[in-house]
Amino acid sequence: MALFLWLSAVSLWRRARRAQQPEDTAAMVGAQDSSATAASARGDADASAEEAAGAAGAESAAAELAASADDEQATGEDAAQDDLRRPILHSRHWAVLAGESEPHRFLISAFEKLLAPGSGSRATGEGKYWHLVDNSGRLQLSALVRKGEVLEVLAIYPYAETANSWPVQIDRIDETPDGLQARLVGQSGGAHFAVFDTLYFKNQRHYSVGEVYDLQVSAIAYQLEFDEPAEQSSGLSGFGALPQLSSDGEAAEDEIVFHSTVEDVFDCEFWGIELQVYLLTLLHGPSGPLRVELYTHPSLTERRFSVGERVRGVAWLFGLWPDPRATALAEALRAARLPN
Repeated sequence: MALFLWLSAVSLWRRARRAQQPEDTAAMVGAQDSSATAASARGDADASAEEAAGAAGAESAAAELAASADDEQATGEDAAQDDLRRPILHSRHWAVLAGESEPHRFLISAFEKLLAPGSGSRATGEGKYWHLVDNSGRLQLSALVRKGEVLEVLAIYPYAETANSWPVQIDRIDETPDGLQARLVGQSGGAHFAVFDTLYFKNQRHYSVGEVYDLQVSAIAYQLEFDEPAEQSSGLSGFGALPQLSSDGEAAEDEIVFHSTVEDVFDCEFWGIELQVYLLTLLHGPSGPLRVELYTHPSLTERRFSVGERVRGVAWLFGLWPDPRATALAEALRAARLPN
């Protein structure tokens, strides 16, 4: 199994990296715009824009959005710890925007609409930190924001809620320097991997290393292609963390190489973009199958696959501890007095 995954990783990741040209998954709302606040020179900002739409109950008004960047430099004896607290850049995670020529502008526009009155968006948080979701489909746009005199966007990343729950033992938590985002590094069914936690800032106080949590897990495909027939591979499913199977220095433990059999396939729409969704079992563990809904842009797959066909690919795992407790966006904005 390990040899198969390693060989798959070498060929798949070379193709996936070629497919992810800057125009396909460019730095999301971190690219500079003539009217937006400039992102940091190192490009560590995940989101930058201005003129967000107003909240419900108020007239539309521009809200300047400042870029967020964490440029902490690791020096001397702090280097080892800082290496685990690197910023999480979401440009690769937006592979569903592969067909967009200007993905950063696409996300700016979507975020402005998310704040518009009557959008149906939801929010959860407390104090000055809030997580907003568009609440309009299976795969959603979400934003981590900080309220102040202006509404500061800290990150924009995909979000999904699903019935696919994995019992994950947390072995380590890799936080960003600001402590607001993290990968939950752990194991389930004998596999070692990480899941990006879309609600970490809210749930972090409830996590304990060594404990098991039922995480809702979804995935976004970087690459998907036909695999060898099941009769030649004994029908096995499996996956491994990309850093262990690739020489890519940017690979993270929430990125995986996998092979599986299609159990279901259907379409969904993400802000006007048609996506294919594949239901796959990535591993048959002792506690049950680790299933995932894999959101795939058609340009990143050889073709549309059918139920029963074997596939392999590279993907990003993201999820949440299943207690969002989101409230209506307008109510949250009024309660927290977020800028309109």
